[in-house]
Amino acid sequence: IGKIDYLSAVPFAKREEYNAIASAKHLNSIPLALAVFSPDSFKVLFYNAAFEDIVQSSGVLTDVYSQDLLGKPQPHSRLSPNIRNLMDSVKVNGEGRMYATVHEQYFEIKARLMTQMDDQYCVLIGVTNLSQQTQAEKTEYLDESARQIYALFDRITLVNRRLDTIRPLYIDTSEDLLSTRHGIKTLLEEYSKKYIFPEDRARYVRIFNPDQAFKRLASSGSISFSELFRTSVRHGQHAWKEYTLLKLDEDNYFMLVRDVHGIAKDLIASHAASFAESGPYAPAQLWSNLTRSQLLRIFWKDRNRRFLGASQAFLDFYGFSSVNEILGKTDEDLGWHVHPDLFMNDEYKVIHEGVTFQNVHGNCISHGENIEILASKTPLYDLNGEITGLLGYFLDKESLGLNKPSEKSSRRELLTGLLNFRGISEEAYAFQDEYHLRGTDFVRIHISINDFHTIIKQHGFDFGDKILKAFGRALKQTFGQKAAIGRYAGRKFTILQQVENKDAAHAMIVRVKEIGESIREIDGNPITLYLSVGFALYSECLDLEKQTLIAEELLQADSGHKAPQPH
Repeated sequence: IGKIDYLSAVPFAKREEYNAIASAKHLNSIPLALAVFSPDSFKVLFYNAAFEDIVQSSGVLTDVYSQDLLGKPQPHSRLSPNIRNLMDSVKVNGEGRMYATVHEQYFEIKARLMTQMDDQYCVLIGVTNLSQQTQAEKTEYLDESARQIYALFDRITLVNRRLDTIRPLYIDTSEDLLSTRHGIKTLLEEYSKKYIFPEDRARYVRIFNPDQAFKRLASSGSISFSELFRTSVRHGQHAWKEYTLLKLDEDNYFMLVRDVHGIAKDLIASHAASFAESGPYAPAQLWSNLTRSQLLRIFWKDRNRRFLGASQAFLDFYGFSSVNEILGKTDEDLGWHVHPDLFMNDEYKVIHEGVTFQNVHGNCISHGENIEILASKTPLYDLNGEITGLLGYFLDKESLGLNKPSEKSSRRELLTGLLNFRGISEEAYAFQDEYHLRGTDFVRIHISINDFHTIIKQHGFDFGDKILKAFGRALKQTFGQKAAIGRYAGRKFTILQQVENKDAAHAMIVRVKEIGESIREIDGNPITLYLSVGFALYSECLDLEKQTLIAEELLQADSGHKAPQPH
């Protein structure tokens, strides 16, 4: 009829399209039906096997298909409004087209007028399942479109309100399965705990609660809304991501997630003042009071493990007069760990993997002694959820009463509170272990107050005790943050400290003698202390007993100085 070859299996195809179809199988696979429409009824005259198959398998066009009704007039009431509109289009324009969605499949329905007699219209109807479209050009187009969409979003999820299901269509992580799961509220909770920054979780669950989210769309008259949340990306890090809920129809919604970290980060930086809080109980003020108190030994560091600050309790524990003495330095710079690797490795994991450590056992030097501590550390996050450093605190076991009283008394001598012979020997083994493990050398310094017995004879034992206390206190103030310090016999003191080379050891000797000269009075009595000093590096002998003997021999050789003289 005219240019329509209605006997062909592809009557809607143009000549050039017809020639492009190479497969006879394809020619016979187009679902077709022929129907006559009257003002108050319609009648299906014919449909092929392909039409029957697609209707039975998908459920599309069931209103015009029935084996029992073939060739029998039916009332228009059997037709859906969409089909009636399609027929009206055919009557006016000679052809029409519509689309239908059935069970998540998309169909194109074409209709073309074949012939007309009075108010009778003979119409050819064809159906194409677009979801199974196999033409190369269309497939390539869809693939390219998908690639462009995936480039925009990190995650695309289909939410079905009626079925209470969530189906991921595209995700950029490997741990989720692309399968439909039931229970939207439960799945939101699971997702928030797994991916959303802790401070944002309650807001995320509240905003995307199905009842609240769908109600928000209905009241606004919009088909979508978006919110920003800090979202886990890798190794404990977080980035700002935009979550958009997009309405498709009454039941189906898209949840689209895309990375907007750079934009959000700049926006927050430009409005940083709006995040500031004031008042006596604001977090900033409470934090200021906490760091000034003696409650906790708190410290915080940057991503390179350099100190950014510490509480007053922390500074007092190590004997620092100002926080400026530690700013910009690492634990290794400060030298208070004989074995630095334990805490160093923990801090790398905190900063680079987002791991939190609680009550890790270790040792640090404080006031001339290796103290057992329990250290806790956690990542320090900025407003964007990025790890910028670490926050930590520690407790010493002795203050918690975890060390037995006998352990404390057996390591220290009572007069000065310094380590005794046993305590110094135990510390020496720790320094030796670190040398053999990593090659870190250490010096042993022996110090003697010259002719101390003469002073005792002239001024009594009490005055002598005051000299020993004053000198021990001066040694702790000078070396106590890095060195183990003890009194191993009467007027003799010992220092153990890790050093890089012999020049560093010589510098310590000079400083020791300066301490003696700086003590000008004891208990109101003017006095000058003269000292004998000997030292030995462990690397020179590789034996603790030999190191002790060398230091003692050099001490004796240096004993030609004047005795301390009261004035």
